[in-house]
Amino acid sequence: WQDKGVAPLEKAGWGKPIVQISVLAPNEAGKSSRIVAGPALYWVSVHAKGKVAITTKDQKQLNEQIIPAIEALIHKFEGFKSVRSPYYRVTTPTGGVIIAYVTDDSSRVEGLHGSPDSPLLEIVDEAKSVEERIFSGIDRCGYQALIYCSSGGLTQGTFYESQTKNREAFHCVQAGLKDCPHISPDKVKRIIDKYGENHPFTRSCVYGEFMEQDDADQFIFPHSAVMN
Repeated sequence: WQDKGVAPLEKAGWGKPIVQISVLAPNEAGKSSRIVAGPALYWVSVHAKGKVAITTKDQKQLNEQIIPAIEALIHKFEGFKSVRSPYYRVTTPTGGVIIAYVTDDSSRVEGLHGSPDSPLLEIVDEAKSVEERIFSGIDRCGYQALIYCSSGGLTQGTFYESQTKNREAFHCVQAGLKDCPHISPDKVKRIIDKYGENHPFTRSCVYGEFMEQDDADQFIFPHSAVMN
């Protein structure tokens, strides 16, 4: 499923149809390493002056997941260098660049655009938690490829819609527990024992599904009941 999630990038680039990818998977499925870090380094390898912008909601997710995933691979690419100030940035000998950052200001997202010799890939990690105005800022950018990846959040918002009503505009992949045998059985049992098999948290964290409600957003009538 990880391969299927990123394979469309081979058809992306300047002058080609825009590629939009949406990947839904459980926690610990390998999204940061396989759907974020790998494709980012791939993009600046096949496009000499390619640009990649990675954003996520949480600084901890950036520091503890995304950056280590890139750093674990960067030594395989001759001349690739990274710095962490004022934000994380990877440069290549041919002029490619990867930037990774966290922001709640949509104006900071705008201003990135691809060009004939420098196509742009935008990646949104843990997209379920990213605020809607950030997605709007990304939509103002002139990208040639876009990746949303996340575990399942509430049945609302841009990421949810990329897997549902806007599905035709995206290459969609959904992975579940059966697709991720590397996830610890002890963790799975612990969560199911604590929350129950059908609890929204279990369905999201373990099975890679969207939730109709969570601990922060409780509704008298769930979204599906209103729609029906």
